[in-house]
Amino acid sequence: MAARIIYDGLVLTSIDVKPVEGTERTVRFSGSIAGRADDDTATFIEKVRQINDSDEDGKRLFEAETVTVARAKEIINGDLEGGDGKPLFCVHGFNTQPGIHLKNLTNAAKKFNKGKFTLVPVIWPNERGLENYYSERPTASGAGKAF
Repeated sequence: MAARIIYDGLVLTSIDVKPVEGTERTVRFSGSIAGRADDDTATFIEKVRQINDSDEDGKRLFEAETVTVARAKEIINGDLEGGDGKPLFCVHGFNTQPGIHLKNLTNAAKKFNKGKFTLVPVIWPNERGLENYYSERPTASGAGKAF
């Protein structure tokens, strides 16, 4: 079994997150959750943890903590005076599951999350899977509206 993915930093997602019952901010999500063209929501999350080896669709299942926009700004500004922090939004590309994107950015975040810049991975779904990626790019399955 490969090591499970952990990403402690700030993340922005338009994948629908589902609240975990009995918790205040904990949510779950997976790359198998399809996007919708009419979706105009996005969520800041942190402390992302892979909680299984694969879900029913062969995708990883994650838990994370939701973050308010105000708290996201605080994280981005860090210890800088005057609110001068700059987010570096890094959107995953074609045929990339959320976990792979977060795993790839783990080391990069260590370099950027010091001082003025904060790396913020962006993860988004498409509506009908990989085979429809190119036809859905114009609408971005609602991700453009959400972000």
